[in-house]
Amino acid sequence: MSLTRIYRCFKHFYLEKICNEKEELLNFMITPGDIDDRKPLEYKAFIEFIQGKLFGDKGYISKNLFQRLFVDGIQLITKRKIAL
Repeated sequence: MSLTRIYRCFKHFYLEKICNEKEELLNFMITPGDIDDRKPLEYKAFIEFIQGKLFGDKGYISKNLFQRLFVDGIQLITKRKIAL
């Protein structure tokens, strides 16, 4: 089971990191603040250590991202978005 979290580092940069269920750091990437949070998950090198399930917040819901991860054997689990 894997867990991804995003922390705001500076005003214009984000630290994207992937931790396992024991909060051990598996991988990280520093991205500009104007990049979509899902963009790092498109890079094979960033997700190569993930196996099984990836937990993220509602902002990670994307049909293309779900399908891409599913092909690699990764199940994306998020809370459902509520349409208002």
